[in-house]
Amino acid sequence: MVCNHNCSRPDVPVMTTDREHFQLLNCSNVRVGITVAMLCETVVKKGRGSKTMKELTRSDVQCRICYCAQVDPGGWVPASALRIIYKREYPKFLRGFTKYVLAHVNSHPLII
Repeated sequence: MVCNHNCSRPDVPVMTTDREHFQLLNCSNVRVGITVAMLCETVVKKGRGSKTMKELTRSDVQCRICYCAQVDPGGWVPASALRIIYKREYPKFLRGFTKYVLAHVNSHPLII
């Protein structure tokens, strides 16, 4: 399980108005509030349960991923536009994450 939450930094001064805003180096930058949680579960595929743990290979297991992100862009983007962006970016994230994981685990032995 992984949980990430945005944080304030002392080198980025806070400027308050009607709500908390962060003053950045460039006026085109924006400070986004984000909380992300990801839960991964390794599962033995159906029909492979008769094998012992030592007999299992990577083709016998799969990973279930539960990913949740709460993003607050600071009110500068309409919710309808955000939904369009999320629908496009979430599958891209999953493809990239899957590619990254496969590249790093395929050369290592299966450890359960």
